Order: sequence, then structure tokens, then C-alpha cells
Amino acid sequence: MAVVMEPTDLKIASRHCGNLDLAVEVKGVQSHGSLPEMGVNAIEKAFEMINELKKRFKVTPLKIHGGSDDYVIPDYCRVKLDIVINPEVRLDDVLKEIEFLKKYGHYEVSNAYDGFVSKEVAGLLEQAMKAAGIDVEYAVMPSWTDALNLKSKFDTVVWGPGELHYCHTARERVKLKDIETARDVLIKLNEIIKRKV
Repeated sequence: MAVVMEPTDLKIASRHCGNLDLAVEVKGVQSHGSLPEMGVNAIEKAFEMINELKKRFKVTPLKIHGGSDDYVIPDYCRVKLDIVINPEVRLDDVLKEIEFLKKYGHYEVSNAYDGFVSKEVAGLLEQAMKAAGIDVEYAVMPSWTDALNLKSKFDTVVWGPGELHYCHTARERVKLKDIETARDVLIKLNEIIKRKV
């Protein structure tokens, strides 16, 4: 079993979403900037593509690059996206569903993972939290974590101090009290595991 320490605000993330990174090179046709109807704007096509993806999935555009300072309708736009996949949805099904992207241009998938649902380890962590006098709440982990690398070998759960929405930002922080609480829970978890062995 494994407890992956990631910021869950001390909620047990027993359901972990899968995800994939997607890079799409959207193609258009150049024309003079004053005659957009004579070309195909790759940036506008990229927006259309993102909106189409958002009808089907939870999508986060992370980076977009296209166009120039010239007064020309852009014929190229590269977009990097993150797609979150609910634990009940299989990655293979998502890969089939995004094949429509071919009409926008070339696309590449990387860092693609199925999600999962924890088993016994989530219950043991719940026991440890109760033994430490902590209220138990459950949550879903929507982001990639190392748990996705461990799930094939271990019954894995994600749990820890900190708030995910602050991670990787200038506002990232963890309350010292929550670190102390996490310490107390992990001590109780070790005691529970030793009794089981």
C-alpha cells in the first residue's frame, strides 16, 4: 500500500482522475489581415477546437502560440492542453473520442494515464485520522500525481496538507498546523499497520 503526500487539504483522495497532455498544431491559411474571409485563421480554429473539447471533457489550455506581428491571418497555432479524465472513464475511450482533432491538424498525446479508486488503504487512513481526532472527508484528486505511477503495484491513496489550487503559483503555501496534523495521522497509521502485521 502507499499514501502519496500531495495537497488534498487533509481530505482522503480515494478517487484519482486520469489525465493526458495534448499538443495540437492547428493549421490555417494565410491571407491579408484586412481580408480574413480569404484565409483560415488558425488561432480562431484553435479556439473552436478547445470549445469542442470542453463539451466532452474537463480541459485546461496551458499554452497557446500563433500568429505574428505582420498584418496576416495566421496559418499556424500550437496549443498545449491538459485533459482530466474521471476515474470511471477509460483512457482508451478518450483516445478514440479525440480522433476528431485530425480535422484541426496534427496532434500528439503524452503523459496519458487511467485514473483509479483506492481500496483498503483509504479505510486504514480513515481509521488513522479518527484515531488522531481528525474529521474525515473524502475528495477526488483531479491532478497528475505519483500515485498514477504506483497504482499498478500498490493500493494507493493521495492525502496531505495544503490546498491544490495554490500549487505551482506565487500563493503556494501550507499551514504549519496542517503539517503537524499530518504527522499525527501518519504516526497513527503506522501504529494501525503494525497491529495488522
